[in-house]
Amino acid sequence: MVISKKEIGKKVAKKRYDLVFKGILKKGLLGCLLLITMLATNSSHAYFSINSVREYPGPEYASSIAKIYINRSDNKHGICTGFFIDNLNKKPFLVTARHCVEYEMTSACKNNSFTVITEIGKFKGTCEKIIAGSIFDDIIIILIDFADNKQKALKDISFLSLSSVKPQIYTRFNALGYPVDIYNKDKLLRLVKNCWQVDKVVTKGDISLNVLNALNHASAETIEQTKKLRKKQLYHNCSIFGGMSGGPLIIEGTREVVGIPDGYFSSGGIPYFFSYDVGTTYELFSNFIQRNIKSLKKNDVTIITESSINIEEHVDRTRKWFSTF
Repeated sequence: MVISKKEIGKKVAKKRYDLVFKGILKKGLLGCLLLITMLATNSSHAYFSINSVREYPGPEYASSIAKIYINRSDNKHGICTGFFIDNLNKKPFLVTARHCVEYEMTSACKNNSFTVITEIGKFKGTCEKIIAGSIFDDIIIILIDFADNKQKALKDISFLSLSSVKPQIYTRFNALGYPVDIYNKDKLLRLVKNCWQVDKVVTKGDISLNVLNALNHASAETIEQTKKLRKKQLYHNCSIFGGMSGGPLIIEGTREVVGIPDGYFSSGGIPYFFSYDVGTTYELFSNFIQRNIKSLKKNDVTIITESSINIEEHVDRTRKWFSTF
C-alpha cells in the first residue's frame, strides 16, 4: 500500500499533538518538557528528523572511522570525522570534508594542522600528503602517517568503498560521525539510521554551504560555476550535526559511500525537530570522482560503479515505515 505525502503529514502532526498535549494534561508543563526531551535524546525515538534514530555503532563500521582534531589558524580547535577508503595497496587513505582543513589544498599537511585518531585502537596519525581534491568540492582525500604504529593501525582499520552511484529517492542510508551537540557531550562516535534520500530541501535552519563560504575571494566565474555544481546536490533526512562533517553517508546494508554531509540543522547548538519529508544537502561522490578520476586511478582507489543492493527493497522498507508510523 502506498501512502500519500499528505496522509503521512497528517500522521506526523497528530503524533506530535498526541505526545505533547497528552503530556500537558497528565503531568503539566514539566511532563510536556520531559516528553520533548525524550524525543530528542532517546535513541529509540526520533532525533532531529522524525524518522531517524541515533545509536552507537558496532565494530564493523567503527573500525573505518577516525576522529579529526583540527588546530585552526585562529587558535581555535574543532572536531571533524573521517573514514578510510578501500584501495588496492591498502594504504591509510582518509576522506574528510575540505572545510575541516580550512579548505587548504597545498598546505593542509604542513605545521601539523590536524591530528587523526582511529576509533578502534586509538592510533594517532598526521597528514602525509593530499591524494585528491578540488576547489569545487568540500571533499579531500589524505594519506595518513601513523609513524611507528603504522602496522598496528593498518591491522585494526577496515575500509569503506567510494561509490559513483547516484542514489534514487528512498535509497536508505547510514551516517556516522562525532556530533558535538548538547546530547552527545562526550563526543562519542554515533551511527544514524532509518533515514533516506528525499526530494525536498529544508526551508529553515542553518544550512552550511561550506564551499561557497570558502570562495569569498575567488573570481566571479569560479563562484558562478560552483553555484551551478551545488544545484546538482541531493538531499537526505539523516540527523546530522556539527562534528559529523567529513563522515560517510553509506547505502544501508553495504559499505558503499555515496557522499558526505554538507550541512545540518541548528539553532544555538540545539537541533530543530523536522518532519520525515525534508532534508539537507550532501556532497555526492559521483561528482567528486568524475573531477578527480586521474588521481584516484593513480592511487588505485577502489570505486563502486553499481550498488549491490536492490533499491526496490529500500523503497518497500521505507513505505512500510510510513504505513506503521
